[in-house]
Amino acid sequence: MRTLVPLLVAALVQRLGATLRVTLSGVAPLVPLWHSRQPLIYVMWHGRTLMGPWLNAQLRANHGARAPRVLVSLSPNGGLMARFVTRFGLEVVRGSSAGGAETAMRALAAARPR
Repeated sequence: MRTLVPLLVAALVQRLGATLRVTLSGVAPLVPLWHSRQPLIYVMWHGRTLMGPWLNAQLRANHGARAPRVLVSLSPNGGLMARFVTRFGLEVVRGSSAGGAETAMRALAAARPR
């Protein structure tokens, strides 16, 4: 069941996303950074993460955004989130303040922009 849930939620998010009309604001300053392969950090509130991977896929397809690496906790719920975001082509780094933080931060710092 835990492997099926992320797949189903990703499919529902894809369907929901197809019904949305999105107005982007503030994207123009990011485009040169995406194209120059400059490192970027995106921050998102937990309550906004459901549509984040879908929105990034849209930005990649239409504006040249890069696929970010997503920091996800080592908890079982983090495992669900990790499987969900990979459905949108995102790479996951696991760790949090409760465990694995140092390893996760090193992995993120060493990562090269894609």
